[in-house]
Formats: sequence, C-alpha cells, structure tokens
Amino acid sequence: MASLTAAELQKRHALEGAPDPFPAFREETSSPRPSSSQANGKKVGFNTDSQDAFPSLAPSAAPQATAKVPAWGSGNATKARTAPPKPVGVTASVSLVVGTVTDRDGKVLTLSTVMKKIQQETSVSLEASTQKKTSLTTFFIKGPNAKTVEQATKLLRARLSKIVTLTVDAPLSTLGTIIGPKGATLKRITDLTGCRINIPKKDDAGAASAPPTQADLSTDSDSEAEEEADEPTTTITIAGPEPSALEAQREIQSLVGERTSKTTVRIKDIPPSFFPFVSAKVPQLEKTYGSDVGKELRVHVPPPAMLKVFKAQADLLESGAGVTDPLDVESSVGGKKDKKDLRLVVSGDKEAVGKTVQAIHEIHEDLISNTSTLSVQIPKRQHRFLVGANADEILSAHGCIVELPSIEDPSDNVVIRGPSQQLALALGAAMVKANSIAVESLDLCSLHRSHSSPSSSALPFDPVTHGKGLLRYLHRSSKLRQIAEANNVKIYTPFANQIESLDQVNLEIVGEDRESVKAVKKELVELGKGLGPGRMEVIEIDQLVHKFLIGKGGLKMQKFSSEHGVGVIFPPSSSTTPSDDVLLICPPVPNEAQPTSAADIKARDLKIKEKLAFVKDELLKLAQEAEDIKTRVLDIESKWHAAVIGKGGVVLNALIGEEKAVSVKVGSTGTSGDDTITIRGPSGEVDRVEKEILNIVKDAKEDLAINGYTVEFAVDKAYVGHLVGSAGSSINKLRDDLGVRVNFDDASPNGAAVDNKKKSTGAKATCKIVGQRAPVEEAKRRLLAQVERLADETTISVVIPRKYHASLIGSSGKYAIRLEEKYGVKITFPRDKESDQKSDEVLLRGGKKGVASAKAELLEAVEYEKETGQSLTFTIPSRAVAKVLGKAGSQINEIKEETDAQIDVEKAEGGAKETTITVLGTKKAILAAKAAILAISETVGEEITTTVEIDNQYHRTLIGPGGSRLREIVASCGGPSDARAQSGLVSFPKGAENTSAVRLRGEPSLIAKIKDELERIVSELKDRIILGVSVPLTLHASKIGRGGSALNDLQQKTNTVIQFPGSRQYGSFGEPENASELTEADPKTIVKVAGSRSAVEAAIEQLSIQPDAPPSRTRTPQPDQLSETVSIPEKYVFAITRGFLFRNLRSAGVIVENPPVAEQEDLPRPTKKSAEGSAEKGSTRDERPTGRIDQDDDDEAYGAYESELDYQFEIYDRYANKDETSVEWVLKSRNQASLDKAKKVIEEAVQSAEQARYVGILAGLPQSSFARIVGSKGTTVSRLRAESGAEIIVGKGDSDIIQIIGDKESILHAKEAIVEIASLPDRY
Repeated sequence: MASLTAAELQKRHALEGAPDPFPAFREETSSPRPSSSQANGKKVGFNTDSQDAFPSLAPSAAPQATAKVPAWGSGNATKARTAPPKPVGVTASVSLVVGTVTDRDGKVLTLSTVMKKIQQETSVSLEASTQKKTSLTTFFIKGPNAKTVEQATKLLRARLSKIVTLTVDAPLSTLGTIIGPKGATLKRITDLTGCRINIPKKDDAGAASAPPTQADLSTDSDSEAEEEADEPTTTITIAGPEPSALEAQREIQSLVGERTSKTTVRIKDIPPSFFPFVSAKVPQLEKTYGSDVGKELRVHVPPPAMLKVFKAQADLLESGAGVTDPLDVESSVGGKKDKKDLRLVVSGDKEAVGKTVQAIHEIHEDLISNTSTLSVQIPKRQHRFLVGANADEILSAHGCIVELPSIEDPSDNVVIRGPSQQLALALGAAMVKANSIAVESLDLCSLHRSHSSPSSSALPFDPVTHGKGLLRYLHRSSKLRQIAEANNVKIYTPFANQIESLDQVNLEIVGEDRESVKAVKKELVELGKGLGPGRMEVIEIDQLVHKFLIGKGGLKMQKFSSEHGVGVIFPPSSSTTPSDDVLLICPPVPNEAQPTSAADIKARDLKIKEKLAFVKDELLKLAQEAEDIKTRVLDIESKWHAAVIGKGGVVLNALIGEEKAVSVKVGSTGTSGDDTITIRGPSGEVDRVEKEILNIVKDAKEDLAINGYTVEFAVDKAYVGHLVGSAGSSINKLRDDLGVRVNFDDASPNGAAVDNKKKSTGAKATCKIVGQRAPVEEAKRRLLAQVERLADETTISVVIPRKYHASLIGSSGKYAIRLEEKYGVKITFPRDKESDQKSDEVLLRGGKKGVASAKAELLEAVEYEKETGQSLTFTIPSRAVAKVLGKAGSQINEIKEETDAQIDVEKAEGGAKETTITVLGTKKAILAAKAAILAISETVGEEITTTVEIDNQYHRTLIGPGGSRLREIVASCGGPSDARAQSGLVSFPKGAENTSAVRLRGEPSLIAKIKDELERIVSELKDRIILGVSVPLTLHASKIGRGGSALNDLQQKTNTVIQFPGSRQYGSFGEPENASELTEADPKTIVKVAGSRSAVEAAIEQLSIQPDAPPSRTRTPQPDQLSETVSIPEKYVFAITRGFLFRNLRSAGVIVENPPVAEQEDLPRPTKKSAEGSAEKGSTRDERPTGRIDQDDDDEAYGAYESELDYQFEIYDRYANKDETSVEWVLKSRNQASLDKAKKVIEEAVQSAEQARYVGILAGLPQSSFARIVGSKGTTVSRLRAESGAEIIVGKGDSDIIQIIGDKESILHAKEAIVEIASLPDRY
C-alpha cells in the first residue's frame, strides 16, 4: 500500500478542513499517575478499537484548561469547511476513569460512539484526551450556554462512570422531609443527580411524618403526644453513576441531619386558663432561648375559646345575606372544647425546646403559687367586650386575665385571675370595658311564646322553631344588615348549638349610641311581632330538587315569590346538615292598613292562610314535576342525525339549553348506523326536546334551507357597540357557539345615516340573525337579555393617585382585564394624551352592581398598594454595577425573583464613582434586596492598570487561536473562566499601534499573577528552538497514530510541539535551524520539532526509531450468519412493532429478514354510553374561592371558576375480531447467543402485547388542555403512565383523541387522572 502524508491521512479520517491537529505550545501542568494496567502487571494486547490505545487527539493542556475545537476522532467534524468555527459561549471539563461501556442490550460501545450520541443530544462540542499512565480521560466541553454544558456533563458521568448502589439509614420521621410536599424534594434530588432513589413504602417502613407546619401547630394530633427518644430507621437505596450517587447520598444525609436536629414537644399538663399568662411571655422565651443564641424556636399558645366564638360571629355578620346561614354554624366555633387545641406546642432545635419547656413549667408553678381568683356577675351580652385587645390591656396593666363561660353555658359568672393585690383594679377595668359600649339583647322566641296553636293544627306551636324561621328570614332578606347600617349599629346572631342549649334565639345589638341601640331593638320587636306564626309555614321538599326549583341564579324562585307575594327560603346548599325544610313566609305589605276589629283580623288571617296553602300546593306540584325524570328513545334514521346535532354540535347545544337540565344521546355508542336518539330529563323538558327534534327532522325532510331561517328585531343604537364586542368578539362567540350569523344595520328606520358619536335616545338599529331555527332563537334570546342588562348601565369616576395606576393595571393590563371580566365592567385609566380625563381619575362603566363591586375592590387594592409600596434609595460603587446586573441582567433578575422586590438601577453620568439604586416593595423585600446587592458589591475590589513590555513576535502565540491561549492563562491565574468576564483584563496593542506594551487592568493580586505568568511564558518562548528531521513517508501514519494518539503522546512526554508536512501551521511554524543539513532530504519527509534543545533532541530520537515490521492490515474473516425462524400471532404484530423492537434487535446484532408491515388499528370514535358504562359522557365542575384582583392566582385563592367538560369515552378489545393466525419471522445473526437473546426479547414483547389487550378512546376534551396533560417535556404524561401502568398516546394537530392502552383497571385509572387535569382552569 502506498504511504500516506499527514494531509492525506487527515482526509482519510474525514477531517479535511478541520482545525489544526497540532496545538500550540503549552506547559504540561498535570502530574501523571501509574495506569491500572501497569499497576496490575498485565500486558494489554494490541487492539485498534481500544480507546485506551488510540484515544481521541486533544490539546496537551491540563484538564482545567479551556477546551479546543476537536480535530481527529471528532464525530461531528464536517467534510468541507471553509471558515473556522464560531466561538462558543461556555466551556467546562470533567475527568473520568472510563471503563467498558455497553448499551441496554449489553453491546460494547466505543468511546467515540458515546461522545457522538451526547453531542447529537445536547448540541455541544466534545473533545477527549486520555493519559495511558493514569487511565484518566479528560473531556473538554463547549456549548452555547451553561445549561447545555451541564446537561452534557451529566450524560458523560451517567454513561461512562461506574454504576454503584449506596444506602442511607434514615429515621422514619425524616421520610416526609426527604420526599417533600407532593414529592418535590425527592424530585429535585433525582433531577439534579439522575440517580434512582428507592424509599420503602409505608407498609414496610412505617408511617413517615413530615416536618411540623404551622397547621400542625394549630391543630395537633393525638398520636404525637411527646418526643420519642429511640426512633426506628429505614434504609434508602441510591443507584446510579458513582459521582452522582455520592452527591445524592450527601443531599439525603444533609436533610436527615437537619430534620433530626429539630423536635416538637406538646405540653398537656397546663390548664388553658393559664395560657394568656404564658402567651405574654412567649416573645421573651423565643428571644432568650432562640434568636439570642442562634437557635430556631417557636412557641404556639392556643387562643382563648371565646375569642374564636366572637370572631366567628363577626365573620357571619360580614358574610351578608344568602352567603352563610346562622343556623348552619355549629359548635366547631361555638365554644365546645376542642382537645386538639388545648396544648402548648414548642418546636425547634432540641436544646432550645428543652430549655423552653422547663421555663414554661416554672412559669406555671409560679402562677399557681402567686395568683388568686375573683368571681363577678356580668351580663352575658357584655362578654364580647372582655376578649381580644381589651383583655390584653387588662393583662398588661394589672397582670390579670378574664375567664369567660362557654357560649352554651347560660351563666353570667366571670372569673378574674391574677395577683391578689391587683384583682380589685382588674375588676374595675373589666367593668369599664364591659359598660363602654351599649348592648341590648332580643330573644326572638319571646315575641310569640304566649301564642297558642290553632285548633286546626295537629302539632303544638313551638316558639323556638318559629324564632329560628324568623331569624333565617331576617338574615336572608338582608333586613338585619339594612337596619344595622341605617342606625350605625351591629347585630350579632346566635349559633345553632347556642340556640339548642339555651332554648333561645338571642340577637345582640351593639352600638356606641345607646338611643340608637334601643331604637333598633324596638324596630326589631315590631318587625318580629308583625311576622306571627300565622304568616309562616314550613314544608318538606326533597333537598335534591331544590336547585331545580330555585333555578339558575335564583331567578326562577325570585319570580315565583314576587308573583305570589310569599317569601320562599330554601336551606343553604352548602349546609353541613342538608335539610328538606323550606320556609314559607308571608310578610306584611308595606303601608298596609292594620285591621282593628276582630272580624277584620280574622278575615286577614284567613286570607294569609289561603295564600300560604296555595303557594304550598304550587311548590309541591313544581317539586313533583322536577322529580318526574323519564327517558324516551326516538326512532329516527341516522341520516337525519347530522341535522339534529348541527355543525360542531350547535343545534344540540340549543336544544339542551344553558341550564342543561336534559341529556340527549344521538346514536348508540360503538354501533354504526344506529337509528335512535335517547332523551333523558324532567318530563316537561323531555317532551319539549322531543317535539323540537321531530320538528328539526321534519324540516330536514322537507329539504328546507339549512341556514335560511332569519329573524330581525330592533335594538337601541347605543347598545350596538356592546352587543358586537371588541373587534366583534361577542358576535364571534355567538357564531362559534350556535353557528349563526349576526349583522347590525347602521341605518335608521327611515333610511338616513345615524351619527355613531351621538347616542340619540330614539335611534334604533336593526339586528338580523341568520341560521337554523333553534340556534337563531337562542341567539335572539341571549342578545335581548344582554340589552336588558345594558339598560341598567352606569358610569362613575374614582379618584386614585396616578402613582398607583401601573400596579392596578398590571403587566399587559392583566389585573385590570381580570377585574373587568369579573364584574362585567369597563375600566378606563387616564392616558397622557387625553385632556378630557383628569390624571387621577379612573372611569368605571357597566351595571350598577358590577360598578359598585369593582369600585370597592379597586379601593381595596389601592390600600394594599399603600401598605406594600415602600421604597428605598442607596448607592454602590459604579465599578460594581456590571456584576450586580450580571450577564444579560441574570443576576439582578434573580434578586428580584428571590425577594419579590422591584429594582431600578440609574445610569451613572460623566464617569461618576457612585450609582444610585432604588428598591420598591414591602419592607422585608426591600431589606433583603438591599442586602443581596451590597453583598455582591462588596466582592468587587479596587482596580489597577499596569503595562508589561512583550516583544511583538510573541503576541500571537500568547493570544492563541481565537484568544484561547490567553483565556487559559487568565483562568490558570485564578481569574474568571467566562470570556465575557475576562474582557478588558489583558489588552494587546492593535496592528496600527507601534508599541509592544500589553495593558493589564483589574484586581491588583490577579493582575500581578497574570503579569508574572506572561513574563514566565515569554522567557520560555525565547529559549525555544526549531529543528527538522527527515521521517520516511511510510512511517508518518504510525508516528501520528490512530486519531493522532501516538503524536499526542510523544508531544506530552517530550514537552514539544511537532508539525508534520501537510498540517495547517506547518508553513508558518518557522524554519528549522538545521535546514542546511536537510537540503538533500525530500521536503515531504521533513518534520519540524519545537521546544527546548534537550526536549527537541529527545523527540527527534523517538521519531527516528524504525519499527521492526509494519502492522498487519489484513481483516479477520467474518463467520457465516446464523438464522432462525420464530412464529408470532398475527394479531400482536402491530402492537409489538409500533415501538423500538427492530431497533433493539439491530443493536443486539440481529436483523429480521423482510420485516412485516402491520396494518394500523382502526378504532371508532365513542358516541354513546353503553349498558356496562364503558363509554360515558362526563362533566366536571370546579368552584374555588375568589381571590384579590391585584394578586396572582394560586391553588388556594384562584378566583371563582366553573368548567363544563363534554367528552366521550369507550374501552375496546383490540383483538376481539382478529384472526388466530401466525406469521413467521426469520432472524439472522453472526452468533447463537444474539439469536437467543433476540427470541427472548420478542417473547417478552408478545407477552406485553397480550396483557395490553384493551384500548380506551377518550374524545372531546378541549385541545387547550393537552399541553397540561403532556406537561413540560412530557413529565406529566410520563407520571400518569408510571402511576396507572397504561400507555397513553395524546393526539397531535387537530386530533382530539387520546388513546389509553393496557388492562381495564389501569385504563380507567389513567382516564380519571386525565379528565381531572383537563378540568383544571387555564391561568390567565
């Protein structure tokens, strides 16, 4: 074979145009260690595939040096490159001892194959250098950003490091801390390290207790009565690459150590009557045994029971009518002693907790010895003024506490406890507090206790039952609130358990003006007497049909009540004890003349009785109709079903209506060509829908124009803009929902144009709706309803200082938009260019109720901004600004996110030494942000500027290709490794500058090191010589070695730089000093060697050695292929071939001759619910509490949300109609072991396909929810697969089909989880 030059050898390796394989001269900085092979004394055979013998060529720099672009042996090198590669942003290096690498099938992989795969997965550049003596391989990584470099580093460790299994013994109580909330902590560790962590289940390890939260401190558990000394442990196993496994082990041990250093003690032997004394000492205890000594400590003292009672009453008062029923508030806040809240709880560091518990017991013993009690009778209605701040004032002033009886106890006895000499003073203070506010009580039961039951009544009259009904009416009709607000008093209602225990319905009227309180009591007495037993009746109606009687938004029952003049009060749907009792009450007509004679009174009572009886009969009839649920099946040919459904289901939506009181199933699920339509719902609704369906089918049969039905009606011109919506959004929604076209005629009835800017009262516009009959009528109804709402529109202005406008509007207007959508109003903030609106004036337009609510919430948000809108201004040195900001603002953004503060950095002008920084936010956020900024600023020291004289001939060598050499020098001296951070440290003169001075600027110690290093390198360069040696062309390949390994090894051993003919830098490398001695040699054989004289001579000696015999290039003959036939059931072919079976077989060295092509499974779309319930149509509703409009939604305050999901689901047997025939596959391989392994893989695939017999088809879910179902990078769907054991395939593009494959149980489990995720609201 002809000899190859170095350039030709480079072409053969597909590296033509690659960067120079001969790196610039640099110093060897790492000390070699004996290789494992030498240490063991074993002789390694010659193997051309061995990466130890022929590693990839890399620079001879130490591992921490900046990586160079790979040359020989790079898997990503292109065949033709005309320009040098662009510099990358981030570099890193990692050193590993690389052993034998195999894939999942056990096939041995070469190092270059592993590196190539990692480069393809992460888009980084990899370069490897192996030292034979140490067996240590250093990988140089370059990538566009730190994230990709970190990912590549993890992949290298995972795929090349030794896999180990480590253990950690952890106490059972620490498992909750290790796992974290919803597994967050454990997921963080596994994501960080990539290791598999196995924590025993509760059945094996016992119940794991999470660290105590604030909720734990307020509601204790009886199971944790005291601290356990010797807690059992469980073993946690960690499996993964050795470096990652060690890191995961350290993380878990850190969590265990932190958790076991904490404890929680519950003190059960101190009575609650002493809690206020202990509570006053809590700040001092936490300071003495906690913060002063650097310990974590928390002491929780349960609040007094009566304080909770009176707070609950205040909350009930603020809840308003119809929100919370006073008869539904039970003893949980009514004074029953909750055992879980009668313990003092001390938590924190063990030592601090022990000392604090001892101190609390000493306080208790001292109180027992030095306190006495004094009893006094104070009316129960005045007890509410002896809790809270008033009780704290008495305790602070006199060292005494006030003990009150429970809410169920009728006693008025109040106990004063404290030092004997202070009891009289404390009693006087308590009496002053109790009498400071006027209080009157009114027992509603006493208003009619003397009333006797009428002779016609079968049951005796119960004044308590009547009092309850009267209280419910006064509360739900808002009369209590109206009376209280009109007279500037507060009216507190009793609790349900209080009514039962006292046999009274007491109202407490509280106010500062005694005359107002008395007037309110008098008004309530007159109101209560006017609502006697004859005006009230309770009937029983099944609570399941209450919502049908009330109607959507209560409109149906409001209309019923107004028509008959009788109030109908249903028990609240949120009641903890659902009731069938419905209260009917006939209130007096305002300004009605009261009868005076007995005959007139009797006639009036008879009339009221007849009215109540009539309303009772009507309600019972309505209830009976609502309970009359029936199912009707219509026989209608399937070809007419499309007309009933309509495009996108619009006709069917119109038939069902907004209340969705009736269900319509078109066709039988899973049966093609079924001619039935099933209707289910209340009898009246079923009849209505049946009639309308028949009419639609009749119209279709008569071949009426599908979209020819037209309706026109007139609306006020002023409302057209609202009906159309912004950019036509409202009519577009009607078009999407109902499939109709809506047009408005701008011309007035007489044909004249109407000026849009003038809203004339009499101006009308014509609305024209075109489409199918049912959707058109529904669209007309919705538009007319909107017109009615617009008639109630009003506009108000609210004065809000301009500085709060930005916060109220929010980013991209999201807060203002959310407020508009919540209350159905339009909010207009002033703009700079508008002159007709004041700068602090905000306009609100909409319905009166919505405008009032929006105004209240805006003002509440302003108060919140006033509290949190603090600001602080300070300065830092201008030289530290760059580091505070960070690359592309990364550092300052991180501080903003961590502290939740707004930070503004002013631009320094005129080279100012100080830069001003303004921080906005809460006081806590401001202090945290300032501390973080100052901490970074303090790390930036003073700068100096100096120069060093270096001959220009050495500049290029010191800088290196693309500045790589200079970056290495700076990093080796302790400077930053990032190229951007190095900018300006070392500046070489430009080409036009006639100077050899190199400018250095930066921190003094770093600049001194860089200067010394530059001078040292220059001194070495001055001593360098270049000699030439003639090496026969036939020896070039062996001297270079596979991938340049031999050349690289020689350069490292001799500390020289060697250039073969044909290399890129050969021509510019310089002429050898012994050129005169080589005049007779062929120029193609002359190799240049640079370095110190002794090193160059040693290298030349090695290059001149002639090998005994050239290596053999004869290929080993390959053995003949073996073949074997396997039989596979045809019905499983598609299931086993849809994955990576063929790829896995090829990886194992096995191929399938003429692999079969399986037909795609054709599964029908589910349409109807079957008898077994395998197919279903579902709906979900999620109601959440309303959050503030100026705060982001979270899981606990998300804003009221309601969603209706309409989906279909059915489970099919994949193999039900498949033949039992088999197909034969011919497997071929070079050895029998691979064939046996392949047969085992195929058998396992067939078994898996047989187990995954069923497929569930889930259709109709909104495609907007698919992103949540899949999750970021597929994390959510992967979790669902792991939890359910089923395969989940989410449709792509326009497909709304989700396939779930597995057994029935796993399919149903996965389906429920998917529907739950889809029902969550989209955040906005």
